[in-house]
Amino acid sequence: MRFLRFLVLIVALVAVYAAQYLVDQQTLEFLRTSWVSENLPFLRAMIDWSPNNRQTLGLYLGGIGALLFGLTAYGWPRWSPANPAKPINHNPASPSFSSAFGLFLLLAPLFGGALLVFYLQQNPQEPAWTHFLWIVGIALYVLGSWLRDRVPSSSIPAMVPEKSWPAMLLMLVVVGFLLGWQLDTVPVRVDEAQATHGLQALQVAAGLENRIFAPSWFDTPLFAYYPAALGMALGGDGLLGSRLSGLMAGLLMIVGVWLLGCEIYRRPPTAEDGLDDGRIPALLAAAFTAVGYAFIYFGRLPYSLEAIAWGVLGLWALHRGVRTRSLPAMALAGLLGGLVFSLHSSGIIFWAVALLWWLWFALSRRGWMARLGWNGFALWAGGVFVFLAPFIGGWLRVPQSLTARFPDFALQATDIGLFRNGRGILLAFWTLADGSNQAPWQGPLLDSLVTPLLLLGIGYILLNLDRLQSWLLLSWLVAAVVLGNVPTFAPSWPWILSLLPVAGLLCAVAIDRARSTLVQAGAPWLGQFSLFIVGGLLVLAVSNNWVAWYETETVQGDPASYAGRAIRSLPADRTPVLLDNGDDSRARWSDPVVQFLAGGPYAKEALSINSNDWPANLPAQSSIILQPDDQPLAAELQSRYPGGVFLLQRNRQGDPVLIVYQLP
Repeated sequence: MRFLRFLVLIVALVAVYAAQYLVDQQTLEFLRTSWVSENLPFLRAMIDWSPNNRQTLGLYLGGIGALLFGLTAYGWPRWSPANPAKPINHNPASPSFSSAFGLFLLLAPLFGGALLVFYLQQNPQEPAWTHFLWIVGIALYVLGSWLRDRVPSSSIPAMVPEKSWPAMLLMLVVVGFLLGWQLDTVPVRVDEAQATHGLQALQVAAGLENRIFAPSWFDTPLFAYYPAALGMALGGDGLLGSRLSGLMAGLLMIVGVWLLGCEIYRRPPTAEDGLDDGRIPALLAAAFTAVGYAFIYFGRLPYSLEAIAWGVLGLWALHRGVRTRSLPAMALAGLLGGLVFSLHSSGIIFWAVALLWWLWFALSRRGWMARLGWNGFALWAGGVFVFLAPFIGGWLRVPQSLTARFPDFALQATDIGLFRNGRGILLAFWTLADGSNQAPWQGPLLDSLVTPLLLLGIGYILLNLDRLQSWLLLSWLVAAVVLGNVPTFAPSWPWILSLLPVAGLLCAVAIDRARSTLVQAGAPWLGQFSLFIVGGLLVLAVSNNWVAWYETETVQGDPASYAGRAIRSLPADRTPVLLDNGDDSRARWSDPVVQFLAGGPYAKEALSINSNDWPANLPAQSSIILQPDDQPLAAELQSRYPGGVFLLQRNRQGDPVLIVYQLP
């Protein structure tokens, strides 16, 4: 029986990788041999199939392989972190002074939040006392939960997968190097969304905007721009600081995935699992999250991964709070739940995931809930309210600032778009590129080396729903797919980035269950050797994705990005001049990309000239920025403004992208 299980496991692995090969529409010419024609004619016939038919076959084959894996792999070991016990009374009949004072500190921020809702609903101004009350309320809420927490320590021996932190630190160093390499140079292109976000953050960094709760130009609370403004203050440059905030969010997300993996994969060490307490799948989850093209791309951009990083940490705090009956962890989970929605609209996905997790805890971990009581849920919900209270006041005053963040949700929830977009989001892992056109990469969300492992993980959780880990990961996957339907142009990568952490966790559980099955099938050496194979796969995946990203992002630009970067590189004593002939494809001072890269609309003198109406003279030390198509104007420029020098800029492939005529 063990040998049969081993064979089926190998068949499942071969099936999913063969399916990925078909989905990628790779060549099948190697099947055009006489031996295949004589012995395997059905494979020979596949050469003449259309690409769509091959892709469909690949999807079916991958689904079969995933289900075979779910049937074959041994389930996650069952264990109870604590013996069933009666509920712990966090409100004893004779409470201590610290416990009673803690209750007061918990209630005070709720009343303060209600005051902020009432005041900001009536007034658009944000006096300093509103900021002070909000910050103090958050601090008091955490302090009150700590004083109120009187849970005795568990007598169960602790499994501490968090002791793998040295390996996690090494991973962060590698990821930080990959994300930070030429941070302000690559990607060359700066799109309008990044530029407008940067311009708003520049206003905050320059002290021209000191509000926090009010909506911004695009209805997102101004609070969401403070991380980029902080990066600008630290980096001393708008573009570098903006991308620095994205880098820090990417590293924080990796830490969050590792911590969450330590929580949900915690287990007692057994011989069947290689004497591992959960640290190996936790590290693998973080690694698989970090190797994808989408993570490398968005890890250099502001605002994209910030909500995802804090959302993952919020789920970690929620699981840890319920498992350990820690009231401070529950308070932290609620506060982080409020934080994610203030940063990006997609933060609502983590609300849905958290509510589904509460449901699974109540159904499958009644011992945990009995000991914690519903006080934990109240504390979590209170944390969400304490953080969002001032924002709620603004939304009540201007409802459009909230509803504008979900323009297409009603449409997608009432027509066939719900099914169509949901299918597109799932296929984003395998075939479909970004529908929002924000990422220039025309490939799928995950690497072809990693996606088959995700498929195995999905097959495992579908056929092992009696395990809590399966319910938690399945609910996350379903919530992200359903709520990812908000944008019309699904799959929209900025909206479905919350799938990256759960994809990493699913790949990790697939590897762990495959290793455990190999060990229990009588091949322990193969189970250990598989870790080396996975390590090589991770190195190969991150190398392929990083090189593909670098090759793409160093040559893809647009006139506004090239012109803005040229202006950004000019010394302070030079005057940039743009040639404007009325063509919309040219760089203009009104373009937010040019304004942002130039340091803001208030940083450079906006001087433009027209080739149909040349000015008599230009300021000394002017730099006229031209496009490659403007080469016929070179002689006339030299005749009208003599003494200048032409500088030709090329991209990495040697193609001309910009001409600068510098006057003395």
